[in-house]
Parts: sequence; structure tokens; C-alpha cells
Amino acid sequence: MSLMNLDEAKFKFEERYYLWSKELLKHEFSDGFPLLKSVKGTLAQHYLRILEQLDKHQAYSMAYALMRRGTKKVILDKWDDTFTEEDQKYVDLYLQMEQLEDHKDAMQRSPFEFRKKRKFNRRGFRRYIKSALKPVLGDEYEKWGGGLWNYCTSIGCWKVRTRIDTGGRFDQLCYDHVIQITNVLRLCECTSLLHWFGITNQTDWNDLKDEDAESVAESLAKIVKYFLEAAPKLLEGLTLD
Repeated sequence: MSLMNLDEAKFKFEERYYLWSKELLKHEFSDGFPLLKSVKGTLAQHYLRILEQLDKHQAYSMAYALMRRGTKKVILDKWDDTFTEEDQKYVDLYLQMEQLEDHKDAMQRSPFEFRKKRKFNRRGFRRYIKSALKPVLGDEYEKWGGGLWNYCTSIGCWKVRTRIDTGGRFDQLCYDHVIQITNVLRLCECTSLLHWFGITNQTDWNDLKDEDAESVAESLAKIVKYFLEAAPKLLEGLTLD
């Protein structure tokens, strides 16, 4: 096993992450996006609604462009997968359509809805989340306060930190993963389901009702498990000198 510096490890990880995300998109697209449909969050719902407005070829072209937009050019070139002007047009179109979806949502709300906050039992929700995550991450976690805590999973020399936030003002659940050796030596700053598809870094759920709590916790556990099962392959052989 050869040792490498952090930049070399990051490059190799990003290359593997790109290839993994590419395969994931193929499967999710052909299956109708089962993972994304389990996320009751505005950005996930907008993404799905936008793709539904396009024909199959256009929808995949847009999804593929979004998935690759943050990938280093040298990695795309290595795999003969150039990010083209057409790809950028699809990204720009998506951003325009996303703004329209925001506008539609705002028009459907009553003028009083902005002031009114639905009561949601966050304490009970946290219990459901911890119970659902226990088979995946165990029952040891670090409390950060304010409805925020994180789990640590060791894979080789790396620590995969899974951060859970249930204290947000505009959402009831947000999560991501950080891959690091120490707080300074980080391989990956943050990744989550929406990042896999090039939508945004963190994945959040909002406008939940109490009756959603258990099913959302189970969906989160399934999504976290999906990444943690892929992580050993993504990190294989990445050992710092």
C-alpha cells in the first residue's frame, strides 16, 4: 500500500466519487429516483418537479450536467467526459426553473402562512432518528447542543463523521458527512444525498408533520447506510504519509 499526501488522496477520492455518483444517477434515474423521493424537502421536490417537465432525454441530460458541474476538469478529461457548453446551458436552465418553482410555492401559500409555524415535536423526532440510525451508526454519538449531534465511523485511517441537525429555523432535519483524519486533515468537507446529484451540499427536510417523524427517520437511516456501504470502496488504499 503506497502512501500519499493529502492533495493526492483528495484527487483520488474525488475521481472515485465522480464515478460512483455517475453510476448512482443512472440507477436512480431508471428507477424513478426512489432515494430522492424519500426526502420531504423543498430542494429535492423542486429537482424532481423540474425533471418531470422535460422529456426523458432532456431530463437525463440536465441531471447528468448537474451531477458533474462541481467535478474537476482534469478528472472529467481523464474519463473523456468533457463538461460542454450544452451542459452549462442545462445547469443555467435548471437554476432558472428552480427560481420559478420557488415562486410557485410562494404563490400557493396564504399571506398568513409565513407568520404561522406548524408545531412539530422535535424531541420525539430525535428519538425516532436515533432509534433508526442505531443499526447503522451505533448508539454512541457526540452531542453538540441545539438539536445537533454527530456520529463517527472509522474506515481505515479515516473517520466518517455523520452530522445530524434537528434544530434548524427553516427545516426540521439536515444531515451531511465529513471525511477526515483530524479537524485539519479533511478529505471531504461535506457530502449528502443532494450533493451526490449536484443539487446542493446538505440535504434537508422541511414542513414536516408529527406523523412524518418515523418514516423520515427510517428514510434518513437508509440514505446514510447507502453511503457508508459505499465508503470503504471510495476510501480503499487512501493512506497518508
